[in-house]
Amino acid sequence: MEHPSAAENGQSRLQELGQEWGVESYMPPEPLMRPETPPSYQSENDDSLAEELLKRQRLSESQSHHGKGLSRAFTTKKKNWEYKEIYNALTTHVTNKGAPGVAQALIAKLNLVGGNVNLAQKSKTNLLTRRKSLDLAERSQVLQRAVENGQREMVEVLLPFADALSLDTALPIAFQNQDTSLAMLLVSYGASVASTEDCQEAFRRISAQGGNADLVSMVLVSDGRPSQECVSQCMVDAARAGCLSTVIALSQSTADGDHDGAAALKAAIGLGRRDIALAILLGNKPPALRH
Repeated sequence: MEHPSAAENGQSRLQELGQEWGVESYMPPEPLMRPETPPSYQSENDDSLAEELLKRQRLSESQSHHGKGLSRAFTTKKKNWEYKEIYNALTTHVTNKGAPGVAQALIAKLNLVGGNVNLAQKSKTNLLTRRKSLDLAERSQVLQRAVENGQREMVEVLLPFADALSLDTALPIAFQNQDTSLAMLLVSYGASVASTEDCQEAFRRISAQGGNADLVSMVLVSDGRPSQECVSQCMVDAARAGCLSTVIALSQSTADGDHDGAAALKAAIGLGRRDIALAILLGNKPPALRH
């Protein structure tokens, strides 16, 4: 009859302690999915309101650029709206926290002229990639402004038209504002924490703050979860913050317990937090206990 090894006995004892301390009960959430039918907020009057916005904007611009009444009148009587006019009206409307239904009407007009809510000006090529440089001046900031404003309905209107770069650059803003609802919404549309250093750093900050376990868990089961190094450092930060639920989520993902000389475990021991230490030891990649 074979006797269990010391290591097996130790692991069994850890699992018993984990059950006693409620550390063994973690179940990762289901990944967030993009909604099949995005919500619509457009009413019958919103197209007319969008037209009025465009007319007022054109009149204001014509008065700024022309000193003669004749040229102003001629400018404001043009029938067709240009790409730049519609885009500028949309940007101003979003910045001013306008009604989402009017934004929908403006987006529809932008689409009619071959527009793109992700670009401040019409692309000169059809070979636009999903990963244009962040330095390009023509990149739009419409989605980012809506996220900054914390206006969920406006964000819902813009998301179906947002490309990967717009999504990825909006996500750190939601993290910084601690807007869990908008962050989860962006993740459901494919925003990736792994895409940029800024995004990973913002994710690290929310892990270090504690109290964000639900959001951390959702990010960790997404396709754009951060690198293992980032997740491991986040576990160190969460352990130092004394947030058990966040440590559990990270330890059950890709966090390496040996990261930085088992710094997460050492932090838990230093705080006298046996529950956090257990969560780390029962993680998917526990420290080797040689430190």
